[in-house]
Amino acid sequence: EGRIEKFYVQQTGVYLQKGSPLVDVYSPMLVEAQGEFLVAVKTRDRLREKNLDEMSESTEKLVASGRRKLSLLGMTGAQIDKLESDGTVVDKVTVYARQGGIVMRLMTTQGMYLMEGGDILEVASLSPIWVELNVYEQDIPKVKAGDRVALTATGLGGETKVNGVIKLLLPEIMGESRTMMVRAEVANPGLQLRPGMYVEGKILKRESDTVLVVPRDAVLFSGKGAKVWIPTVEDQDTYIAKEVKAGRFLGDNREWIEIVEGLRKGQSVLRGAVFLIDSEAELMNVGVGLDDEAPGAPEHVH
Repeated sequence: EGRIEKFYVQQTGVYLQKGSPLVDVYSPMLVEAQGEFLVAVKTRDRLREKNLDEMSESTEKLVASGRRKLSLLGMTGAQIDKLESDGTVVDKVTVYARQGGIVMRLMTTQGMYLMEGGDILEVASLSPIWVELNVYEQDIPKVKAGDRVALTATGLGGETKVNGVIKLLLPEIMGESRTMMVRAEVANPGLQLRPGMYVEGKILKRESDTVLVVPRDAVLFSGKGAKVWIPTVEDQDTYIAKEVKAGRFLGDNREWIEIVEGLRKGQSVLRGAVFLIDSEAELMNVGVGLDDEAPGAPEHVH
């Protein structure tokens, strides 16, 4: 505890660099601790001069203990080193910021007494920063911890500026909005994002999310499942039906269909008017040759 002789931070909202001076403090407790430390240092040095190594080693433990006490009382390693070399107790000690950030609140003023363990000011570190996002109920199964998210903010011109990683999915659904809150950790270079700013997030595709897709008009759905038409090995102009397992509709206009099973990357499929071709093949029970009368064109699986 002690009296604040000088307060270096004058206002909230400013960025405080790590290591910046906060206050000059006069503390009887700190003065006493400095004296105890210097006594231990002098005793150790005298024992060393007399080659009493065993006793000096024991005193060295007292020096280390005194150093730890001074550190806990707010002195930096450089201040303690200077105290040790100068051998003189200082009445006023400058307390420095141990972390950087935005000054959110001043907890005391110059001339006031600071109790042991009391707060001087409140600092919020904005790098990294937590970003809270609301996920619609139907999209919850698509989101998991560890997903990367791209953030856009109206205050940043609506451009994607920073990416983050989802760290936490809160368990409850908010009743009115039918959304679930997730928290993402963002590095926030340049402190572009600030508390209270509105942002939108887009989940970035996971590497494991790479899927095979074909154009929507290349898949024929029936009561038996889904099928596509692929070229035969013998003749690339002759196509046969191939059963596949279809997944999601993808694309802004749902123009692609995910193929979960039945095709491989790079394989050609026929697209366009596949219903007519399939009907003809069902009647003839044969493959269909691709000629001028058969509508459609081959397309590669992506």
